[in-house]
Amino acid sequence: MNTQDTLTYYTKVLQDLKNFELDENDSEETETNTKVAEFKRELASNGNKLKTDLENSPIETSCKIIELIAELAKDENCRDNLINANLFIPINNYLQDSKSNKNIKIQICRALGNLCYENDNGRLNYLNTCRIDNLISLLNYCGNTQSESFNSREDQKEFNKLVLVSLGCLHNVTNDNESLRKAFYDHNIMKILKDYLKHLKLDMGIMMYFFSCIENLTELDEGKTQFVLEKLALGLYESLDSDVIDNIEGYSEDFFRILSSINEINKSKEFLCETDFLELVISYIEDNVEDEELLRSFGGFITNLLVNDDNIDIIFKYRNNLILEKATEWLDKFENEQLYLSSAVIIANYMRNDEKTLELIKHENKPHVKIIQLLKKYNKLGSKATLQQINVSHCLLSTLKNFCIAASSKEELLKHDVIEVVLEFLNFENLEVIWKAVSVIRLLVKSCNEKNGLSLIFTDNVLEKIEKISNNPQEHAGVAGESSRLCCYLPIAAKSERNIEKYCQFKFINIVCQQLKSEHLIMLNEASLAVNVLIAINYRACFIQLKESTLNENLKYLFEKESVLNEIRINLFKIFKSLFERSDFFTEEQLEDYLELFKKIKIGQENEVINSYLNQLINLLDRAV
Repeated sequence: MNTQDTLTYYTKVLQDLKNFELDENDSEETETNTKVAEFKRELASNGNKLKTDLENSPIETSCKIIELIAELAKDENCRDNLINANLFIPINNYLQDSKSNKNIKIQICRALGNLCYENDNGRLNYLNTCRIDNLISLLNYCGNTQSESFNSREDQKEFNKLVLVSLGCLHNVTNDNESLRKAFYDHNIMKILKDYLKHLKLDMGIMMYFFSCIENLTELDEGKTQFVLEKLALGLYESLDSDVIDNIEGYSEDFFRILSSINEINKSKEFLCETDFLELVISYIEDNVEDEELLRSFGGFITNLLVNDDNIDIIFKYRNNLILEKATEWLDKFENEQLYLSSAVIIANYMRNDEKTLELIKHENKPHVKIIQLLKKYNKLGSKATLQQINVSHCLLSTLKNFCIAASSKEELLKHDVIEVVLEFLNFENLEVIWKAVSVIRLLVKSCNEKNGLSLIFTDNVLEKIEKISNNPQEHAGVAGESSRLCCYLPIAAKSERNIEKYCQFKFINIVCQQLKSEHLIMLNEASLAVNVLIAINYRACFIQLKESTLNENLKYLFEKESVLNEIRINLFKIFKSLFERSDFFTEEQLEDYLELFKKIKIGQENEVINSYLNQLINLLDRAV
């Protein structure tokens, strides 16, 4: 075929392909889909013809051929045939051809990107046969050129498309491929991408492809290092002004997800706080509270920004505590569950110590009161709660738990019916919610009195629920741990014989004794303190349950355990002595076992206090047996 015939042929083939694809989109018939697939495979199988024609045609015709290759390469069933035809070299050569216009460069980027899409064979073929110098030159051209430098709207539009597809090509060529990434690092790709920042406002597609390239190329440490050296995070956040943010509808999930990924890179959060971005995006959020996807994506971004960050102060200091102030407002300014979740995360992360918690307790917006009031909206839902309502309940309870940790906050919390509100969550079926509810009750119960919640806890109904939860942890470590600890706290908090009598009507004491075997020091201390209290109360029902429990075997287990701290061992000696003084607690055989055990422990014992207790107990046991 002559030159004109070749151009006509490829123009017709492209048109036929587009017509076939239109028919395919309009038809659900298998026969139509098969015809399209066969047509594509036939064209792709003739890769040598494509290569020959490409090498021997003028620019206009070559542009059509490369466009066809780009279209065919979108089909994974055609991709390998095209790669095996060694098309990369002639395609790549046109990138450095002085006659190549923006249109052919657009098609080249599409072809290279589609040939390399999820295909490491194609990527390595391209790298090994062409290197990346020509593509680097194109990227530099796009980065260094202003769209406004073109006089006509048409030329500007064409350039903008070239910017878009160059980023798409870069992403597809480097994605998940270490060799290609390192090749681009060698050309300081982050410096090149920094020049693209001025193009982000041209089109949301450009911005999202730019984001994808950054996310992709910062997966390796070398990429992260270049990213930091070029201060790309600062430039990026400075570029994300209100004009950009106002157009993220439909892109919000990927927009915030990729920014979260970027924020995990060293210094990115510091650079973020040097810009207006957070203030602008919060304003945008408040203007679009009806957009659930937007708010959900923003919530994920906020969580990533705050959770597990040692340098969290820089976020809260931003614009005079803007994030915290907004969080305290959102709890009642908008009736929006996504904002409730974001608020709870922000407030919970602010309370990193007692000082910060007390600061919030004294805050003029009273976030702790707002959270308790919000929980009233959810606490009676029980098994009827939706997944979203469960998530909100869990998150609010988690934040409330953080308020409860500081000793200075408990009295204030108890003024607002917090126990009455939280007890209702024990009726939920969701174990995560139950876990947090039990945690709050445990943390507050010792500060309660009969007027602010203790009388509500020591009722048959509530104690029965706690007993059920404690004896059926259903393999949930949080529920098992917190409910066991609550069982230890209850006798300490009881404050009256009536409450102890109520306590002893349920199967709590064996749970307390089981906690003596905990590997966690704080839980072991709690259990030993609870046992001491139960012994000191000298209540017959307590004594009977202690005798029927695993207390005896667990005491022996702890005495035999060499790793037990001396302070705990001393407390255990005191427990044993108190029980021994109740002459009917141990059998004679058990006392003989203890005598032998204490003598064994004494061998090689260097601690004077421990030796003193052992001598005392051995003398008592010698006389008794």
